[in-house]
Amino acid sequence: MNDNFIKVKTENGTNIILEILDMADDISNNKTYILYKLINNEDIFISRLNEKENSFSIETIDDKDEFDAIEQFFINKLEENSGEMSL
Repeated sequence: MNDNFIKVKTENGTNIILEILDMADDISNNKTYILYKLINNEDIFISRLNEKENSFSIETIDDKDEFDAIEQFFINKLEENSGEMSL
């Protein structure tokens, strides 16, 4: 599989393939966040990425403050790297 794609299990148990746009680790909270698109879909999503025994799952970020902070992090990073871009 291409390095920009990952197979994950969703919260409802479905296996899907994601196109990874960016990732970020929050070492203080031991969390990994992923900015991604679904195959054949232009919508961009942010979720927590969990790894367990060489398998991956994604988890919805329910806390608004946590989501807002990581969304702003990715927006700032995208703007720094490629000019203006909005999610």
